[in-house]
Amino acid sequence: MRERVEAADTANRKTVVMGRANVEDLVRALIGNGLHRLVDAEPAVRAGADREAVHQARVATRRLRSDLRTLRPVLDREWSDHLREELRWIGGLLGRVRDADVLEELVAGHARALRPGGHAGVASLSREIGTQRAEDRELLLESLNSARYAALLQLLVEGARAPELRVVESRKPVKVDKVAARLIRKPWKRLRDEVRRLPLHEPDPNLHEIRKRAKHARYALEAVSPVVGKRARRVAEGLAVLQGTLGDHQDAVVAAGWMERIALESNSQDAAFVAGELTEMFADDRRHLRGAWREHWKQARRAYRAAPW
Repeated sequence: MRERVEAADTANRKTVVMGRANVEDLVRALIGNGLHRLVDAEPAVRAGADREAVHQARVATRRLRSDLRTLRPVLDREWSDHLREELRWIGGLLGRVRDADVLEELVAGHARALRPGGHAGVASLSREIGTQRAEDRELLLESLNSARYAALLQLLVEGARAPELRVVESRKPVKVDKVAARLIRKPWKRLRDEVRRLPLHEPDPNLHEIRKRAKHARYALEAVSPVVGKRARRVAEGLAVLQGTLGDHQDAVVAAGWMERIALESNSQDAAFVAGELTEMFADDRRHLRGAWREHWKQARRAYRAAPW
């Protein structure tokens, strides 16, 4: 309980980096703001009435992990790696619940296009998804009440107050804008190289990897934009569009795989029949989205090249 009170107190003091900041100020702000997003969403996640809260909590853990990865050159490696691993644990549990919500939304969105008589199958599919979600949510709630999660919140509180930096010199006043610009380059290079390595037939796993790289680069740009400036925000906006398109593609890939399994394994003939139809619809979505992402990448790349770093 004490850890949650401290976390809420720290999170309520949301930090903005401005003026004569140093590297420690940047780290404290990013961890504090991530903690704010997580703690802000947690009550609604526990209550279960607002499914968007699960999404926001999951995004908070992902962004924190991404920010810690971006800041790795200035952080104590053991400390930051342990914190990222704990965030991966709770983020994974949130992700399982969120994935079920996305799948429900996708099924509902395509239900109108099914042949007449498919409603019974949709209802059966929804029950199967709901059963899985209920099991995943129970595990999530157990974890939110655990000592491990309380310890994670305490680590974030400590990081927001006094992060463990790699060298003492990082606490001295520096030109933080130059450090921030340097922190952007590695995530961008990883994204660019991943696009360059993409085979001509664009396998789904490779596109998913590009999406992850785009997300990391976007979060890095957003993290340092208060000190780097509006050019970083402009590139991040372009990457958000790219990430969204590839995210929709990945949702279609996952949904098609889930439907294929249901079509083969379900005890409900109605559910199996509808799952087969939905598999084809998600495959169509996937093919359509494949044709859109490259133009978004080109736009983001042009914005990055125009930036003064």
